Amino acid sequence: TESKAIAYVEALLELKLLDLTEFKDKIKVESTDGVSGLRKMSFLIFGKPKLRTKKLIDERTKVFLLAKAKLDHQSAPQTRILQTIYRLGTGDNRACPKFGSHWSALGFQGNDPGTDLRGAGLYGLLQLLYLLENEPVLCHRILLLSRSEDQKFPFAVVSFNWTGIVLQVMREGKIFPLINNRGSVFEMLNELHTAIYYSFYLKWKNDMCTIVNFGEVSKQLDKDVRKNPSVCLKQLQRYKEEMKARSEQNSEKIEFGNSS
Repeated sequence: TESKAIAYVEALLELKLLDLTEFKDKIKVESTDGVSGLRKMSFLIFGKPKLRTKKLIDERTKVFLLAKAKLDHQSAPQTRILQTIYRLGTGDNRACPKFGSHWSALGFQGNDPGTDLRGAGLYGLLQLLYLLENEPVLCHRILLLSRSEDQKFPFAVVSFNWTGIVLQVMREGKIFPLINNRGSVFEMLNELHTAIYYSFYLKWKNDMCTIVNFGEVSKQLDKDVRKNPSVCLKQLQRYKEEMKARSEQNSEKIEFGNSS
């Protein structure tokens, strides 16, 4: 049914099945607009970075096609994605209406969440689902900050902004070596999206930013990530390692307590 929760892996499979050939001539998979002159020179000498396999090239195309696709409220899988995002983000397990002001609790700005996807399209929705499913603790912290009186911001809409940066990084090719090593466009770009949101969270929280600072913070983040995506990815990796160490410490304490 349309209200049944859907896991990211199933959602990805469902969206991959969509016929998006109408957008084939409208997507732009490569761009050197934000590439420095020195890097453009290296392209001439050494050639542009490339994805190694047809699988990765096809995945890149699928990403950009999904970013062009709009939300279809008549589609059961897409409705399930939305319902799951709402449940994970609010903790409310009841089915919610497709339209209404309740979406503002997750940082959508209109009564129809489809109108907020903008340039991120269905791909932005997929990345938001991945973030909520795979990083529940981080998402809880970000959501709390997004709802705070002084530092609030629209959680979902901001997520779609980061998907926009992810797409541009993909176009410019700087993340290709990481994708080639990972063997998956979707996995690497999801990690980058999470890393961007974590980087934003730290900046927003530590610098006591408010919504008037969003343009400036977003612009700097865009510049930094496109210059070197590895920096924020390493920052996220450190966070994950710290979380894992804390979890192991807590589990050791519990085991010690039980053994006594």
